[in-house]
Amino acid sequence: MTIISPRTASVFAPFLVSFLNLHFVESTGQRYKNGDHVDLWVNKVGPYANPQEAYEYYTLPFCEPTPNLDNAKKEIKFNEEKSDHSVGEHFGGHTLRHSGHSIIFASKTVTDKCSTKALTADEAKTFTNAASDQWFYQWYLDELPVWGMVGEMLPPQVGSEQKGEPEYDENGKMISPEKKHTHDEFKRHWNQPTNDVPYVYTDRTLSIYYNQDKIVKIDLNSSPQSLAKVAEGEQLTFTLTVEWLETKESAHGRFDRYLDHDFFKHQIHWFSIFNSFMMVLF
Repeated sequence: MTIISPRTASVFAPFLVSFLNLHFVESTGQRYKNGDHVDLWVNKVGPYANPQEAYEYYTLPFCEPTPNLDNAKKEIKFNEEKSDHSVGEHFGGHTLRHSGHSIIFASKTVTDKCSTKALTADEAKTFTNAASDQWFYQWYLDELPVWGMVGEMLPPQVGSEQKGEPEYDENGKMISPEKKHTHDEFKRHWNQPTNDVPYVYTDRTLSIYYNQDKIVKIDLNSSPQSLAKVAEGEQLTFTLTVEWLETKESAHGRFDRYLDHDFFKHQIHWFSIFNSFMMVLF
């Protein structure tokens, strides 16, 4: 997959911001009626520290969602490639595939659930690499992008600090909970061995904000309590909860947040938006 390099993105970022301000202000999305189906597309996955390295979403062995029957208003074709890619999507190297989730505009909160088969050694290794390299993924709903992390590398007993069980460094000195994260990051930076094991987020909530017949904003949250250990033979159960929330925000400003410096504190967002903005260019 060809993706614009970070160097190029940094050079053209000021021009991109100006363009987005001009273009996105008019891109207010599709109009929906109650009962209309809203497609959720998956785009790519890749390392957090190297966003130009990207793979198809289902490179990871996620399971096929089981759509909520009350919401199954039309046939859902899991992992089907979007047939009407725009010029911008092709130019940006995007290959959108259907998530398999059945989402109905302004409906009640529903949860889709699916389970993997027992992970093979190769599947466990794939998830392990994704957690170790801090892979993130990208979804699209009504042209709006959202990002999430695949997993984390954590101690074998997640939440041991909360249980009052002390942890020690290689010199036998107790590590305080507030220093634990920094300590592990330091060791990883210098390629020093840790006792961490891979976990993946299994419960996610997609919050969709709408104003009358327009989708204004989307947010994705992954529950830390849902982190499940990855190992050969383990069976993982994934859930996606979709909630609809009314807002008075105007759809005309729905892309403003993507230009907010605080929203893009990390380079991953700038590189991602630089490549994804082409999806609404044409």
